[in-house]
Amino acid sequence: MTSNNVRKILKSKWSAKSTGPFFKSTEPPPKFVEPLPKDYLDVIRDFGGKEGFLGQTYLRLYRLEELIQLNIAYQVPTLLPEVFIFGSNGYGEAFAFLLFEQSLVQVPFLPL
Repeated sequence: MTSNNVRKILKSKWSAKSTGPFFKSTEPPPKFVEPLPKDYLDVIRDFGGKEGFLGQTYLRLYRLEELIQLNIAYQVPTLLPEVFIFGSNGYGEAFAFLLFEQSLVQVPFLPL
């Protein structure tokens, strides 16, 4: 699915509102942003910092500027070094990239 397709779905079907920031916001360094999927970067600049229902699923997308602090706060590099959190369902589950495989996973915030 391309970023244009994701953008169309989010614009038409996501009842989102702006929220946060939830974590300290600082512009991430290029080295940090480089390995993230390009389609994700295209979409997150428009939709980061919003949350709401997308069909039956609640979706909270964190701002790109929050991701470093978010992952550090939940000790992701230590507890789940193979994932990188970028959002949540608002009910105890995080949405994350499975690093080195370019795939998406859902992981519980506990024990994070």
